[in-house]
Amino acid sequence: MKYLKKIAIVPFAQKHKGCIIDSFDTSDDKHTNAPSINAVKKYSNNTYKQKNDFVIITGNVTIAANDTGLVNINYPEGFNADNCVPITCGLQIIANKGYNYVGYNKDSGSILTNAYDRRLNLTSSNILFMIDNPNTSAKTISYKIVLMKV
Repeated sequence: MKYLKKIAIVPFAQKHKGCIIDSFDTSDDKHTNAPSINAVKKYSNNTYKQKNDFVIITGNVTIAANDTGLVNINYPEGFNADNCVPITCGLQIIANKGYNYVGYNKDSGSILTNAYDRRLNLTSSNILFMIDNPNTSAKTISYKIVLMKV
């Protein structure tokens, strides 16, 4: 049986005031075999899961037909344009095709593998994520962004 030790939950930065911790994920550290806790934090339409110097940001956006969607994402606590780099950003439009992490829309076959064009910019105030929808109908797109502190 796993036991969780008591921990202090540090308050979020002022810009995230009122946000809640949605759930906890527990797992054993592979090196020390000690339990670890990863807080999943929800801000607006995004979920942030942080462990050490990495954070995974997930969310959904609906983009109109033949349009570019612009998603403004707040930096997770402790991350900013000067201290992190994007490791990857994935898109999923067709669930059974998984996430695509390359994003070059060459032809209709690209759409079938979730390979939509996308751009990710780390600005001084937030993360700008732009996704092109080449379809003739609106699409709801799930995204997954991984940042690493440097």
